[in-house]
This record gives sequence, structure tokens and C-alpha cells, in this order.
Amino acid sequence: MASKIDTAEIESHLSDVYSALASNESVNSKLNALNYFESIIINSNVSNRLINSAFMSLLVKMLK
Repeated sequence: MASKIDTAEIESHLSDVYSALASNESVNSKLNALNYFESIIINSNVSNRLINSAFMSLLVKMLK
């Protein structure tokens, strides 16, 4: 399914999720987003995009 999604659509979706994680939302909202990532990184194309995006620096920052 992910192979049929346009790159612009994926980037837009990941941008929306990034904004949700970067915001001052509750811890539960952020945990829900991380659980969502866990479910989508099973697909190698999606996980590669995620790793090569701004998410990694955000997640590292959040872990510190």
C-alpha cells in the first residue's frame, strides 16, 4: 500500500505528524504518535523516509 502513495502525500503526512510531536501537546498524544510510528515502520520504504527526515533529530532531542 505504501508503495502506491505519492511521495508528496507521504511527506505531507509525516509533516503533520512531526508537527503533532513537536507541539506542546500532552504526553499521551506524543506516546500515541510514537505508537503510530511503531506500526508504520514495518514497511521499509516508510522507515527509510522516517530515518532520513527531520524526525530523527526531533526524537533524539525528545529522548534527551
